Amino acid sequence: MDRLLLKWKKMPSMFLRLAGLLLVIIVLACTFYTWSNLSNSSSQTKLNRFNLAADQSAAGIAAQFEVYANTLYSGRALFVSGEPVTRTSWDGFVKAQNISQRYPAITSIDYVTVVSRTNLQNFLQQLTSEQQPGTPTITVFPTTQHEQLAILTYYSAQTNRQNIIGYDLMSDPARSRVLGIARDDNVPRASVPLKLTGDTTVTGPSIVIVLPVYKATAASLSTVADRRDDLQGYVAMGLHLKPIIASVVAQSAFAGQINVQVVTNGETIYSTGTTSSSSSSLKKTIRLDLAGQTWNLAFTAPKNYSLSLSAISAPYITLVSGILVAILLGITFYYAIGLRIVRSDKTN
Repeated sequence: MDRLLLKWKKMPSMFLRLAGLLLVIIVLACTFYTWSNLSNSSSQTKLNRFNLAADQSAAGIAAQFEVYANTLYSGRALFVSGEPVTRTSWDGFVKAQNISQRYPAITSIDYVTVVSRTNLQNFLQQLTSEQQPGTPTITVFPTTQHEQLAILTYYSAQTNRQNIIGYDLMSDPARSRVLGIARDDNVPRASVPLKLTGDTTVTGPSIVIVLPVYKATAASLSTVADRRDDLQGYVAMGLHLKPIIASVVAQSAFAGQINVQVVTNGETIYSTGTTSSSSSSLKKTIRLDLAGQTWNLAFTAPKNYSLSLSAISAPYITLVSGILVAILLGITFYYAIGLRIVRSDKTN
């Protein structure tokens, strides 16, 4: 011990200052390295969680949409089975599927018959004969001059929509367009956002999804020409969009912290809040093709998304603690060297 003290006294003051400065630099370097690692780890954690939540929400919306669209195939099977379909059998078919409980976003599942104007009167007489006694004569509305009409023939009775039998979907450009696309593609196709005919209870955005029904006697549907020649009608579904999106978003991780805005055809159809414009917030946009319509999903979250208080504060506590330790070491060396110089002077 005495030898160490002796060596201490003999060490030049400048060397001690350099040693002290080097130790302070090492402490600061370790501090900043640890702070950087902790900060990067937190940033990567929140980014991974945010991306996972966004991806899962987008995948969930796509999956839900597909489930809803695929329900139309059972309706088409009913018409191509060869058995005659009436309003009564259609109502029984829809009710047996328990649509309102299993698929709450569906307003109704309807059948639309494609009729040429030359056969219109015979069709309306047959349709009127299927109605209950006392029901007014079925008429087509609105009045158009189209050669081919797409007349709503049957609709599910458990909805709150008014009786809209006789509505010509070809009278509306948005509906007419999706009917033509679905006919040629032979898969479910969705319209742009619109207001459902006869729906007086919901003001939110809705769409129509349609699936073509071809004649049971069709020999081939391999070409567009075949599909147009053998078209019989459509199974159509009215769909409210907000319940589908909201149910998926509510199930995502940290749902209360993430904002979602869904835009299609230039119209915002769903939003949980104003998307943040802050450069420090997390952002991600996902594009989905849902039954022929493009949906853009914009996800945003605060900069500390999903992080606990300890995870947020750990880098800063480490930084402050390291700087304080470095300061204390510097002060200690400063006074120790000063004390050594004073003692050395007294000895001399």
